Amino acid sequence: LAASLRGALGGEHNDESMTQAQLSFVRRFYLRLLLCSYLGLAGKDVHINRSGKGKPSIDCSAHDSALQFSMAKSGDRLLIGIASRDHMGVDLEPLNRRAHNALGVARRYFSQSEADALAMLSGNRLHAAFLRTWALKEAVVKANGMGIANQLCRFTVETDLDRPPAILDFPGEDLDHWSVELLEPEQGYVGAVALGSSGIILKTFRLLPAPN
Repeated sequence: LAASLRGALGGEHNDESMTQAQLSFVRRFYLRLLLCSYLGLAGKDVHINRSGKGKPSIDCSAHDSALQFSMAKSGDRLLIGIASRDHMGVDLEPLNRRAHNALGVARRYFSQSEADALAMLSGNRLHAAFLRTWALKEAVVKANGMGIANQLCRFTVETDLDRPPAILDFPGEDLDHWSVELLEPEQGYVGAVALGSSGIILKTFRLLPAPN
């Protein structure tokens, strides 16, 4: 399950009209709103833990539930993924995002095969392929709970825009136990979902702004 949130305080808002503190509050509010709906609890009764790498999860000692979740933000946009049992990760990127030096970033942080494939591209196609690769890798890292530092190069995803998203190589992991997918939570954004199981069945929802 993926949910896209927008204009959270009612009406239309953007980064200029909302402080970072307000944005942070709204993100936590909507995360708890969704989790409490699935757990059948009040938001204040939802207990969340973080691993040593920072991955948030439902506190199993407080809740008898295998529910998993992940959250990604981009400006005043928020993407929340919820899975019934499998570890998952999501990422959200604006399509107009441009890396200052896409190939330099790829050579430093991506796998060698990903960097080589991106080096064959140029212009808008390079930027689109880089953004797709980055989003997929962020989602996988979040699902795996590895933390981003020094981990993006450990595995390889499909960089070819004409092919479906996939994990091509992941040492120490069974690829049959991993799935990745792309979605468009709203126009101008790309979302990536990674799930620690053999298939993804996505149901997407958008929480609309409260009326003025």
